[in-house]
Amino acid sequence: MQDFLYKEAKRIAPQVEELSGLKCNLEQVYFKLTRNFIAPILLSRLSLRNAMILHYHQAGSYSHELRRLSISSKLVEESIYSSVLAHELMHNAQFSSFPEILHFSHSYDFGKGGANPYPYLIEGDAELISTHFPNYKRVVEIPDVFMTFIGKDYYEKFFSKKRKIYEKGKRILLEKFGGDRKEINKLYRTDGEKLIDIFELERKYSGIYLRWLKERTGFDDKRLHLNNSQTFSSDGEE
Repeated sequence: MQDFLYKEAKRIAPQVEELSGLKCNLEQVYFKLTRNFIAPILLSRLSLRNAMILHYHQAGSYSHELRRLSISSKLVEESIYSSVLAHELMHNAQFSSFPEILHFSHSYDFGKGGANPYPYLIEGDAELISTHFPNYKRVVEIPDVFMTFIGKDYYEKFFSKKRKIYEKGKRILLEKFGGDRKEINKLYRTDGEKLIDIFELERKYSGIYLRWLKERTGFDDKRLHLNNSQTFSSDGEE
């Protein structure tokens, strides 16, 4: 099954590259089929309830630092993995083409009403690409025994927050840029303050978040816009 996932990634990656204009780099990437909740808990420091939700309904993850791409075995068993795999391969292409955004990709929000604009770009664009693949938004039903443990109210709160970022990011990329890859790819080298406006976020708190993140990482996102005219083609050349 691990070999199957690797072969499918090699098959789908060129399609992701053609759609996005970015270049995947699968060298030394470890492909993993997750059959339980242990890996998500250890890799992402998730609680048991969060890991259960993601195992069934996000069903995939990618860590560029660890060079690890994971897909739930449940999706493969039901042959509904294509769009999820494309989403994670798009993350590989994003971070391979624009490694600087790793500094800003991990935290979703900061304080009341504030938000990090980068996940709206990163996740919204990955969603945009995954819509081109079969079984988009197909999920494996969470068994009743697990849903009882998770709690429906907790599930709705957790999942709706993530989906809001994914869907809003995708919607804005379509509405404001018409899915134009040249313009969307420029956003990866756009100043974070401008992204706050583009993704219609609360400027006061989002600005505080970006300043805090820059101090924490020592990275200045204003460097990103210096090469804003450059885009990446599907063959990886600028």
